[in-house]
Amino acid sequence: MSEERNEIVLELDIEVFEKSVAGSRSHLKMKLRQNPGEGPFLQLELRDRMTTHVIPIKLLKTAHWPKYDRPDLPDATMGVYFPPVKAVMRVLQSLKNVGPKNITLKVSNGGEMHIECQVKRAEITVYFSSLMNDTITEEQTQERWCSVRLPLKVIHAFFSGFMYMAHYNVLLNVLSDSDAELTLRRDGLVVSFVVRGTSDVYY
Repeated sequence: MSEERNEIVLELDIEVFEKSVAGSRSHLKMKLRQNPGEGPFLQLELRDRMTTHVIPIKLLKTAHWPKYDRPDLPDATMGVYFPPVKAVMRVLQSLKNVGPKNITLKVSNGGEMHIECQVKRAEITVYFSSLMNDTITEEQTQERWCSVRLPLKVIHAFFSGFMYMAHYNVLLNVLSDSDAELTLRRDGLVVSFVVRGTSDVYY
């Protein structure tokens, strides 16, 4: 913590954290603790399982905080909410089985989303409609489309990590044709994930 920022910055093993909360559908209670003679740890209490997990953590000195600051991002070209996490995960898993490395997300200010990929002998497109857009300005009332090409492995990993929020919706902010931000909000929790795209044409 510092006088300027009432915060604590810490590092933990994300795989251990994911395994600790995977499958839980109830509220998660977290406590930052340290016992005498031991290093600091994060205590996770899962109400539906009546279980407690302990995850070792590393507290970071304020001198190292700047590298964890949120990067300066350009204004989003367009923002569209994905269908619920569970539905998107089914599509991503099916596409992953087909074998492409990258997917193209095409979205409109009319609430449409196309998930496209190419393999050696086929082009695949999955269509979603009636989705909710983020704030639409008066200048954006005419139909507009934009697209971004992203690594399938990265998008799949993000959604699989939040399967316990199966009925929530992730916001896709298209920053450019090769960059996007995925945002998930729940009960005061905000997860922001910036994805750098790819220019590869095929798998």
